Amino acid sequence: MREDEQAILRNAIREAIITREDKQAICDALLLALKKTRHLYDLISLKYTKMDDDEIVVAEFENGYKKEICVNLDSGIAMIADIATKIL
Repeated sequence: MREDEQAILRNAIREAIITREDKQAICDALLLALKKTRHLYDLISLKYTKMDDDEIVVAEFENGYKKEICVNLDSGIAMIADIATKIL
């Protein structure tokens, strides 16, 4: 198999793995855990959005503040790590 064909195959496999995960369900479960903490008790939602090539999670707080977190090409566990580090 040629190098370019291997790259195409790797990208297809990566995309198949990523698309199998229900990222909104992951956000919903993570929201419940984060709300149990002293620091993020006022977090009211984590909304996953995919538009074109962009994948964004919008964190919304009780005071109306919203923070966008880029989660492009993240696996579920990488998305959790990105949200946890970037939301603080």
